[in-house]
Amino acid sequence: AEITTQAALPGEHVNPLAFFRALEAEAGDNAIFVADGGDFVATASYVLRPRSPLSWLDPGAFGTLGVGAGFAIGAAQARPGSEVWIVWGDGACGWGLAELDSMVRQRIPVIAVVGNDAGWTQIAREQVKMLHDDVATVLARSDYHLVAASFGAEGLLVKHAHEVQPALQRARELARQGKAVLVNVWLDKTEFREGSLSMGAGRRAGPGRQHLRGRQLAATGRQLAHGRAQRHPADQRLARRAERGHDARVARLGARQHLAGEAQRMRRVQEVGQRAAH
Repeated sequence: AEITTQAALPGEHVNPLAFFRALEAEAGDNAIFVADGGDFVATASYVLRPRSPLSWLDPGAFGTLGVGAGFAIGAAQARPGSEVWIVWGDGACGWGLAELDSMVRQRIPVIAVVGNDAGWTQIAREQVKMLHDDVATVLARSDYHLVAASFGAEGLLVKHAHEVQPALQRARELARQGKAVLVNVWLDKTEFREGSLSMGAGRRAGPGRQHLRGRQLAATGRQLAHGRAQRHPADQRLARRAERGHDARVARLGARQHLAGEAQRMRRVQEVGQRAAH
């Protein structure tokens, strides 16, 4: 009932639940789904139905993003004649997009759909709420379909709900002609997976898991606080708070300082790269 209700919510672009309902209805009985992503893939797992044993492949419990293109090529070779789909998050596709060149050269007719919501949404769901900072979670509405076309594949762009079904039908038609296809789907943000974990299989987190997650964050915060205090005597205050057991506060402060340090490190890397370029 929740899926039906949320799939019906209107938006400027494409509702991800409504998209997967359309894909579930359109994909063939011999379809193999290769899932490679976070929030987009976890949403898919609620809707897409594996057609047979070994017809759903994903990054596994440890979320090893980047496996999609290789899995899809392997699946197409292992089961010739199957309709192979990659369900790509826009973050995850960055690791395998160049493999479209391999698919074109080897005439492997994989259909890739990119859920383009311009962000590392699974990470952002918790990070922004907890740390009030979207650092390192923001992407752009990139033209992934044009990248695909530059490799010789077919690229399709979907920005609105009424374009979904024709694009999926066109993608299947092109694949039957032996062509690799990428469908770039602009998604709306939804609250469907609000409160979910950014690790594991991507299912909704119950109260027990949320409590476990809180304890894990607190422990991480204490470790970060002590490590920083050892390197920076001025941060002894944070270490003392950790010893007194102010878990939630320490988790937020420790993680925020860690993220700030990572952001500073990345800025330095970029500055070095810019100087080297000149």
